[in-house]
Amino acid sequence: MAPNIYDNWGKYSHDVTSFITKYITSIIHFQSMIILYEGVLIMVPNRRLLINGTSQNTKRNTHSILQITGFLLIFTGFTSVAMAKERAKIPHFKSLHSLFGGIAGVLLGFQVAAGLATRFQRLSPISPKYLKFGHIVLGLLQYSACCLALMAGMHTDYITARTTPFIRTVLTVLPMIAFGTSFTTIIKKFLEIFLKPKCIQSK
Repeated sequence: MAPNIYDNWGKYSHDVTSFITKYITSIIHFQSMIILYEGVLIMVPNRRLLINGTSQNTKRNTHSILQITGFLLIFTGFTSVAMAKERAKIPHFKSLHSLFGGIAGVLLGFQVAAGLATRFQRLSPISPKYLKFGHIVLGLLQYSACCLALMAGMHTDYITARTTPFIRTVLTVLPMIAFGTSFTTIIKKFLEIFLKPKCIQSK
């Protein structure tokens, strides 16, 4: 009886792993798009969704919740993909997609920490002006790394074998739309940071 239990559990685990491996890449990419867009739509002036009738505190709380949720989901997905690669003996970080994805993941982790420190400034030993500056810089770097990872990863052998041409086309176009619609905002933020750092301190 025991061998049957173990065999059934092994088959169940394999089915779950296959399901995760098949669909997790799409989940990761869509969640990345949510993270990219929500920061721009909610917090950037003149483009945010929560404008009139919404307090700044509500905007920050919404931003924090979405970012932390996204980080946890992406971390789970990244771990699942890494484990699947390990079982399949596929090398890690051998493609531009893996490289940019790893950089984006690390930046996202630091970004969440920086965002929490910015949100709860009284508990942080770092000056608020440096926290805001670092949070914006990390956000811009994370945005760029995520877009590059999404664009570079659609035609790798690993993803090609596990997705349909339609999904790859959609996930290739979405980052371009995100980057294109927010390009002027990104350039403006860079100019504000490096040419007018005082404007960050005064906010």
